[in-house]
Amino acid sequence: MNKINRVLSVAVVASFMVLLGANLYASDTAKLSVDGMTCNGCVKSVKSALEKVDGVESAQVDLKSNSAVVAFNPEKTTLETMEKAVADAGYSAKPQSEKQTDKAMKKSTDSNTMEKMEPDQAD
Repeated sequence: MNKINRVLSVAVVASFMVLLGANLYASDTAKLSVDGMTCNGCVKSVKSALEKVDGVESAQVDLKSNSAVVAFNPEKTTLETMEKAVADAGYSAKPQSEKQTDKAMKKSTDSNTMEKMEPDQAD
């Protein structure tokens, strides 16, 4: 019986640690307005700058809407850090409101422009 209690205790502690760990790595999403982008090379530069920030999990950058959607761990980074990374790459970024984001995304009808690099549009 003592062995069973120990196994159950270890299982309960392990389950609690997994649940606690899941909260430590929960991510937030930031929507940024990005100024200064003129081509898909710019999109790649902004995306790369954001993804180099410790705590950024992914970045989607769109030229037509001049915006970026960034998934990040708020325990590791801040909006200010992401804004600075974009500024260091030669662009400016600021948080968008939900209304601004919806309007900007409606203007962007081609979701493939986020990743697509046309040879004649390279920097």
